[in-house]
Amino acid sequence: MFVDRQHAGKLLAEQVLQYVNQREGFSPGTTLVIGLPRGGIPVAAEVALTLGCPLDLLVSKKIGAPDNPELAIGAVSSGGVVVLDEQICHWFGDPERWLQAQVAQKERLMRETRALEDQYIQRAGIRERPDIKGKLVIVADDGVATGMTTMAALRTLREKGAGELVLATPVIPHDTFKKMQHECDKLIALSVPYEFLAVGYHYQDFHQVSDEEMIASLRRALSGTVRK
Repeated sequence: MFVDRQHAGKLLAEQVLQYVNQREGFSPGTTLVIGLPRGGIPVAAEVALTLGCPLDLLVSKKIGAPDNPELAIGAVSSGGVVVLDEQICHWFGDPERWLQAQVAQKERLMRETRALEDQYIQRAGIRERPDIKGKLVIVADDGVATGMTTMAALRTLREKGAGELVLATPVIPHDTFKKMQHECDKLIALSVPYEFLAVGYHYQDFHQVSDEEMIASLRRALSGTVRK
Protein backbone atom coordinates (compact mmCIF):
# COMPACT_ATOMS: atom_id res chain seq x y z
CA MET A 1 0.00 0.00 0.00
CA PHE A 2 1.20 3.51 -0.86
CA VAL A 3 1.23 6.28 1.72
CA ASP A 4 0.05 8.92 -0.73
CA ARG A 5 0.51 9.98 -4.36
CA GLN A 6 3.91 11.52 -3.74
CA HIS A 7 5.17 8.31 -2.16
CA ALA A 8 3.75 6.25 -5.03
CA GLY A 9 5.28 8.66 -7.53
CA LYS A 10 8.75 8.32 -6.04
CA LEU A 11 8.56 4.53 -6.08
CA LEU A 12 7.25 4.57 -9.64
CA ALA A 13 9.97 7.00 -10.69
CA GLU A 14 12.65 4.54 -9.59
CA GLN A 15 11.21 1.87 -11.88
CA VAL A 16 10.85 4.29 -14.78
CA LEU A 17 14.43 5.49 -14.31
CA GLN A 18 15.67 1.92 -14.32
CA TYR A 19 13.82 1.30 -17.58
CA VAL A 20 15.01 4.42 -19.42
CA ASN A 21 18.61 3.89 -18.30
CA GLN A 22 18.54 0.57 -20.13
CA ARG A 23 17.65 2.35 -23.38
CA GLU A 24 20.47 3.39 -25.65
CA GLY A 25 20.90 7.13 -25.87
CA PHE A 26 18.43 8.18 -23.17
CA SER A 27 18.37 11.95 -22.73
CA PRO A 28 16.05 14.16 -20.64
CA GLY A 29 15.86 16.49 -23.65
CA THR A 30 14.24 13.83 -25.81
CA THR A 31 11.92 12.57 -23.08
CA LEU A 32 8.60 13.97 -21.89
CA VAL A 33 6.36 13.05 -18.95
CA ILE A 34 2.62 13.54 -19.35
CA GLY A 35 0.43 13.64 -16.24
CA LEU A 36 -3.32 12.99 -16.27
CA PRO A 37 -5.20 15.56 -14.14
CA ARG A 38 -5.85 15.82 -11.42
CA GLY A 39 -4.65 12.88 -9.35
CA GLY A 40 -1.99 11.82 -11.84
CA ILE A 41 -0.10 15.11 -11.72
CA PRO A 42 1.55 14.63 -8.26
CA VAL A 43 2.71 11.18 -9.43
CA ALA A 44 3.91 12.48 -12.80
CA ALA A 45 5.76 15.33 -11.08
CA GLU A 46 7.92 12.86 -9.14
CA VAL A 47 8.73 10.96 -12.34
CA ALA A 48 9.66 14.15 -14.20
CA LEU A 49 11.84 15.39 -11.34
CA THR A 50 13.66 12.07 -11.09
CA LEU A 51 14.30 11.90 -14.83
CA GLY A 52 15.07 15.60 -15.12
CA CYS A 53 12.76 15.97 -18.09
CA PRO A 54 9.85 18.31 -18.92
CA LEU A 55 6.35 17.72 -17.56
CA ASP A 56 3.14 18.38 -19.47
CA LEU A 57 -0.47 17.34 -19.01
CA LEU A 58 -3.34 15.97 -21.04
CA VAL A 59 -6.98 16.08 -19.96
CA SER A 60 -9.20 13.08 -20.60
CA LYS A 61 -12.77 12.65 -19.33
CA LYS A 62 -15.01 9.63 -19.16
CA ILE A 63 -18.30 9.30 -21.02
CA GLY A 64 -20.96 8.14 -18.58
CA ALA A 65 -23.66 5.59 -19.35
CA PRO A 66 -27.30 6.66 -19.76
CA ASP A 67 -28.99 6.83 -16.33
CA ASN A 68 -25.67 5.86 -14.69
CA PRO A 69 -23.07 8.60 -15.23
CA GLU A 70 -20.60 6.88 -12.87
CA LEU A 71 -20.31 3.93 -15.27
CA ALA A 72 -17.69 4.74 -17.91
CA ILE A 73 -18.73 3.63 -21.38
CA GLY A 74 -15.85 5.51 -22.98
CA ALA A 75 -13.71 8.62 -22.78
CA VAL A 76 -12.83 11.81 -24.64
CA SER A 77 -9.44 13.55 -24.68
CA SER A 78 -8.56 17.20 -25.17
CA GLY A 79 -7.04 16.14 -28.50
CA GLY A 80 -10.46 15.06 -29.74
CA VAL A 81 -9.83 11.33 -29.49
CA VAL A 82 -12.87 9.28 -28.45
CA VAL A 83 -12.78 5.68 -27.21
CA LEU A 84 -15.89 3.62 -26.52
CA ASP A 85 -16.44 0.30 -24.80
CA GLU A 86 -18.66 -1.36 -27.38
CA GLN A 87 -19.29 -4.37 -25.11
CA ILE A 88 -21.23 -2.20 -22.67
CA CYS A 89 -23.70 -1.41 -25.45
CA HIS A 90 -25.20 -4.86 -25.00
CA TRP A 91 -26.07 -4.04 -21.40
CA PHE A 92 -28.72 -1.57 -22.58
CA GLY A 93 -32.07 -2.51 -24.02
CA ASP A 94 -32.15 0.43 -26.44
CA PRO A 95 -28.88 0.66 -28.41
CA GLU A 96 -30.13 3.69 -30.38
CA ARG A 97 -30.75 5.66 -27.18
CA TRP A 98 -27.30 4.60 -25.95
CA LEU A 99 -25.74 5.91 -29.17
CA GLN A 100 -27.57 9.24 -28.98
CA ALA A 101 -26.41 9.72 -25.39
CA GLN A 102 -22.82 9.13 -26.49
CA VAL A 103 -22.98 11.71 -29.27
CA ALA A 104 -24.40 14.37 -26.98
CA GLN A 105 -21.75 13.75 -24.32
CA LYS A 106 -18.83 13.59 -26.74
CA GLU A 107 -19.39 17.09 -28.08
CA ARG A 108 -19.81 18.59 -24.61
CA LEU A 109 -16.91 16.72 -23.05
CA MET A 110 -14.59 17.60 -25.92
CA ARG A 111 -15.17 21.29 -25.27
CA GLU A 112 -14.76 20.80 -21.52
CA THR A 113 -11.47 18.90 -21.77
CA ARG A 114 -9.93 21.51 -24.06
CA ALA A 115 -11.07 24.38 -21.84
CA LEU A 116 -9.78 22.64 -18.70
CA GLU A 117 -6.41 21.90 -20.25
CA ASP A 118 -6.01 25.52 -21.38
CA GLN A 119 -6.95 26.69 -17.88
CA TYR A 120 -4.45 24.39 -16.16
CA ILE A 121 -1.65 25.37 -18.54
CA GLN A 122 -2.30 29.07 -17.98
CA ARG A 123 -2.46 28.75 -14.19
CA ALA A 124 0.77 26.73 -14.10
CA GLY A 125 2.53 29.46 -16.05
CA ILE A 126 3.47 27.22 -18.97
CA ARG A 127 4.20 29.55 -21.89
CA GLU A 128 5.55 27.01 -24.36
CA ARG A 129 4.52 23.38 -24.39
CA PRO A 130 7.16 20.79 -25.29
CA ASP A 131 7.03 19.07 -28.67
CA ILE A 132 5.94 15.43 -28.63
CA LYS A 133 7.03 14.24 -32.07
CA GLY A 134 9.61 11.48 -32.00
CA LYS A 135 10.14 11.68 -28.24
CA LEU A 136 9.98 9.06 -25.52
CA VAL A 137 6.66 9.98 -23.89
CA ILE A 138 5.85 8.64 -20.42
CA VAL A 139 2.22 8.86 -19.38
CA ALA A 140 1.84 8.77 -15.58
CA ASP A 141 -1.32 8.43 -13.51
CA ASP A 142 -2.08 7.62 -9.87
CA GLY A 143 -3.87 4.43 -10.89
CA VAL A 144 -5.79 2.87 -13.76
CA ALA A 145 -9.14 1.13 -13.28
CA THR A 146 -11.14 0.53 -16.47
CA GLY A 147 -8.52 2.23 -18.62
CA MET A 148 -10.96 4.29 -20.70
CA THR A 149 -9.55 7.77 -19.95
CA THR A 150 -5.99 6.45 -20.10
CA MET A 151 -6.64 4.82 -23.46
CA ALA A 152 -7.96 8.08 -24.88
CA ALA A 153 -4.83 9.88 -23.67
CA LEU A 154 -2.47 7.26 -25.11
CA ARG A 155 -4.18 7.30 -28.49
CA THR A 156 -4.05 11.09 -28.54
CA LEU A 157 -0.30 11.07 -27.94
CA ARG A 158 0.19 8.39 -30.56
CA GLU A 159 -1.68 10.56 -33.07
CA LYS A 160 0.53 13.51 -32.15
CA GLY A 161 3.61 11.54 -33.11
CA ALA A 162 5.09 10.18 -29.87
CA GLY A 163 8.19 8.11 -30.64
CA GLU A 164 7.92 5.56 -27.86
CA LEU A 165 4.91 5.52 -25.58
CA VAL A 166 5.25 4.31 -21.98
CA LEU A 167 2.41 4.03 -19.47
CA ALA A 168 3.54 4.22 -15.83
CA THR A 169 1.16 3.75 -12.91
CA PRO A 170 1.38 2.57 -9.30
CA VAL A 171 -1.60 0.21 -9.62
CA ILE A 172 -3.65 -1.35 -12.40
CA PRO A 173 -5.87 -4.47 -12.29
CA HIS A 174 -4.59 -7.52 -14.13
CA ASP A 175 -7.32 -7.58 -16.79
CA THR A 176 -6.83 -3.89 -17.57
CA PHE A 177 -3.05 -4.40 -17.63
CA LYS A 178 -3.43 -6.96 -20.42
CA LYS A 179 -5.71 -4.65 -22.38
CA MET A 180 -3.50 -1.57 -21.99
CA GLN A 181 -0.36 -3.41 -23.11
CA HIS A 182 -1.71 -3.12 -26.66
CA GLU A 183 -2.08 0.66 -26.31
CA CYS A 184 1.56 1.47 -25.51
CA ASP A 185 5.09 0.25 -26.14
CA LYS A 186 5.85 -0.39 -22.47
CA LEU A 187 3.69 -0.62 -19.36
CA ILE A 188 5.34 -0.07 -15.97
CA ALA A 189 3.24 -0.85 -12.88
CA LEU A 190 4.12 -1.40 -9.24
CA SER A 191 1.03 -3.46 -8.41
CA VAL A 192 -1.09 -5.58 -10.79
CA PRO A 193 -3.74 -7.26 -8.59
CA TYR A 194 -6.09 -9.95 -9.87
CA GLU A 195 -8.70 -8.88 -7.32
CA PHE A 196 -9.35 -5.16 -7.66
CA LEU A 197 -12.01 -2.93 -6.12
CA ALA A 198 -10.76 0.61 -6.67
CA VAL A 199 -7.50 2.57 -6.96
CA GLY A 200 -8.12 4.25 -3.60
CA TYR A 201 -7.89 0.95 -1.72
CA HIS A 202 -4.17 0.88 -2.52
CA TYR A 203 -3.44 4.21 -0.80
CA GLN A 204 -3.50 5.24 2.84
CA ASP A 205 -4.22 8.81 1.74
CA PHE A 206 -6.22 9.08 -1.48
CA HIS A 207 -7.89 12.45 -1.01
CA GLN A 208 -9.35 14.25 -3.98
CA VAL A 209 -6.62 16.42 -5.47
CA SER A 210 -7.65 20.07 -5.71
CA ASP A 211 -6.77 22.35 -8.60
CA GLU A 212 -4.45 24.26 -6.27
CA GLU A 213 -2.54 21.11 -5.24
CA MET A 214 -2.27 19.99 -8.84
CA ILE A 215 -0.97 23.37 -10.04
CA ALA A 216 1.57 23.42 -7.19
CA SER A 217 2.86 19.99 -8.28
CA LEU A 218 3.13 21.18 -11.87
CA ARG A 219 5.07 24.29 -10.90
CA ARG A 220 7.39 22.35 -8.60
CA ALA A 221 8.25 19.87 -11.33
CA LEU A 222 8.62 22.51 -14.02
CA SER A 223 11.02 24.52 -11.88
CA GLY A 224 13.12 21.46 -11.07
CA THR A 225 13.42 19.80 -14.47
CA VAL A 226 15.95 20.54 -17.18
CA ARG A 227 14.82 21.46 -20.68
CA LYS A 228 17.37 20.67 -23.36
